[in-house]
Amino acid sequence: MDTGGFAYALETNVKHFNGEFFKSRAAIPLGREEIGELRRAAGYDWRDVDPSIFGTLLEQALVPSERRRLGAHYTPRAYVERLVIATIVEPLRQDWAQVLSTAERLKMEGRINNAASTISAFHNKLCATRVLDPACGTGNFLYVSLLKRLEGEVLEALADIGGQEALAGLAGHTVDPHQFLGIELNPRAAAIAELVLWIGHLQWHVRTKGNLPSEPILRAFGNIRGNEDAILSAKQTLMRDNSGKPLLRMGPDGTSQEVYSYRNIRTPPWPPAEFIVGNPPFVAGQHFREEFGDEYAEALWWLNPQIPGGADLVMYWWD
Repeated sequence: MDTGGFAYALETNVKHFNGEFFKSRAAIPLGREEIGELRRAAGYDWRDVDPSIFGTLLEQALVPSERRRLGAHYTPRAYVERLVIATIVEPLRQDWAQVLSTAERLKMEGRINNAASTISAFHNKLCATRVLDPACGTGNFLYVSLLKRLEGEVLEALADIGGQEALAGLAGHTVDPHQFLGIELNPRAAAIAELVLWIGHLQWHVRTKGNLPSEPILRAFGNIRGNEDAILSAKQTLMRDNSGKPLLRMGPDGTSQEVYSYRNIRTPPWPPAEFIVGNPPFVAGQHFREEFGDEYAEALWWLNPQIPGGADLVMYWWD
């Protein structure tokens, strides 16, 4: 196809997908050099990319004041794994050990169907387990929490006890991104979090099954809530001076920031989940006014009288 100086071939076997990634089809103006860089990047094999790199890329793209205000600091993979294992994996593995012991006893008693049903019930529980990160950033905690390795062990045990017929009908019944829920203030980070989850899910599926899942290979689960404050919900109104111009205040980095008033203040509901993980932002209480403005700080304090005013911002997530 001729596009005025650039030529490309249309792929005829693109898999059917759904989801939010291409919901907004805005075209970004790119120069020749930028298109060349994009084409070179597209030439690499990205199938085995570690999705956690996107957090680092986003952090580097934010200006320091925005990075500090959002608490957008990349948490190293080793720290994430340490927390996720203690919070989610170890409790589930304890349950799984008991289930497997019961199934093996039933098998020894010749009750094969009961053994298979016991394992299937645990698999159903695993597929219904929800993990919430209410300050999810680019989704590293959710990505590490995917539970696919444990699911693989469960399905292997089911096949060992009941044969391949025990796995019949489970093709579409699996742990997938709809179980991993996020709330994030930065809409760009939220979009990346959804991308990270799908990359992790598809990578695991290809490695273990050798092919892509059934179409649509991407689905619009709405599991990541972007552009949303997890600790304060309010109707925001841009404040203006007598001439109608927006009121501005000086931010901590010396830049001008718009001033908003807050009303209908409430604590936003979090989606129900069996586990909560994450690394919410840390801002010392004495810096709230400087970082967020008088109006936001006072709204947060008014909404949470049970929390001392000098408490760190992270304590509002804990509470």
